[in-house]
Amino acid sequence: ANQAIEDITGYEADTLINKPLTTIYYLNVDKDIFNEIEENIKNPQKFSIKYQYTKRNGGTCWLQSEFNVIDNKKIDKALSHLSIPYNANEMPDMSKDIYITLHQVDISANKFNEKEYQKQIETEEHNYDFISKYLDIVSENKPKDIIVADIFEHISKTFNAPRIFTIEFDNNLNFSINYEYLSNDIESMNTIVSSYNMNIEESGLIEIYGYLCNKIPIRINEKSTEKFYKYMEDYWYMVWKNTSSLLIPVVIDSELKMVITLCDYDNNRMWDKGEEKLLSSIAVNTYKLLKA
Repeated sequence: ANQAIEDITGYEADTLINKPLTTIYYLNVDKDIFNEIEENIKNPQKFSIKYQYTKRNGGTCWLQSEFNVIDNKKIDKALSHLSIPYNANEMPDMSKDIYITLHQVDISANKFNEKEYQKQIETEEHNYDFISKYLDIVSENKPKDIIVADIFEHISKTFNAPRIFTIEFDNNLNFSINYEYLSNDIESMNTIVSSYNMNIEESGLIEIYGYLCNKIPIRINEKSTEKFYKYMEDYWYMVWKNTSSLLIPVVIDSELKMVITLCDYDNNRMWDKGEEKLLSSIAVNTYKLLKA
């Protein structure tokens, strides 16, 4: 046994030599994995297996282990499979029936990469499904209002956003909510803000407006709202604080035309970059459809 097995398992190498398999496996791997290892050992052979392992200190890792299961007659032949030289004078007690030589490799990094790759595949499939459905809706021979409603319903379901609304601006930096989609019986944003100051400068939303003019999507939840609080009026602060929102700017010819806003009432939700990019990819077309 060498230092590597100590690093991987947390058990001292000297304590593992000539000890039963249960020493490092019975409480350290899934029961099905242990049973699979035990079953393979019944027939002396070489086999390999990947599994998650719980170290002595409680940490976890992924291992690929190669087992050489050998009896007394084949022990010398089995050892010849190893690249590590051995001294024949230091052979273990030959009175036992079965020995196991074990080569372990920590493949945690590879497993992480596999998970990341699988996640990437799932994300690409999700994005393809979203865009495909979006294009199907746009190409349908229906009145514009129905197509727009179907698009926002599609966005709402895909991104689990119960409220979606658009914000538009005039030349005096006044803004208005011109289209809204509600997926369930919740209060309209227009109703909530009906008595609020709807001027970008006077309501203290100028910093947010600046980000949007520079094509920078904004993610707002309870925590990130604090970043803008010193500028905005209290009533707008409460609007954003109680939701988790994603603001997607539509900028055409360097002019901010519209903002598509998604709201989730889990105010701890963190919108990710993938969601930003996917929504941004259809934002301009959606704006043009609304204005057609």
